[in-house]
Amino acid sequence: MRIFELFERRADVMEMLLFAYAVAVASLVCIHMPIFGAGAVILLVLALLLAGYGLWWMSLPDTRNASLFFGLLLLGLFLMTGVLVAFGSEIAAFSVLKLHNSVTEERFRDYRFYLSVLFLLHTLLSAAVVYVFYLLFRAGKHDLIRLFFLHWASMPAVFVLMSLYGLFLPLT
Repeated sequence: MRIFELFERRADVMEMLLFAYAVAVASLVCIHMPIFGAGAVILLVLALLLAGYGLWWMSLPDTRNASLFFGLLLLGLFLMTGVLVAFGSEIAAFSVLKLHNSVTEERFRDYRFYLSVLFLLHTLLSAAVVYVFYLLFRAGKHDLIRLFFLHWASMPAVFVLMSLYGLFLPLT
């Protein structure tokens, strides 16, 4: 790719991408906070735009295949974000029920099933994004394992952040 001629170290671009992804994951939690909700949506959109811009500069789609893989990468990132938003929304809704002591056994089973489905979907999307990343950049296996873990770990990170948020500032 041409980008490797422009940057001496591709690690600089990867650090920018990871920072943008971390900001996006953190802002997903803040979407559910009444105080920071609107600002978090703006921050999420900006972080995703920065991540897309970094991916575009890394791939510089000059061929038809590179453009296709770049589009698939962006689609995968946006789908993963949608899954994480649904995951956070379900946790927030269940936390409100728990706060009001209105959790039934059926609702608890539905909650666990829905989170399991979202977890499985997120894992599959993470694997697909990493595979497309491999097709686009021909990264090494150790890079792919790290990248898969970073993508997959965003869901447990949202869960931990939502749990901490619920511990310190209960949802109303």
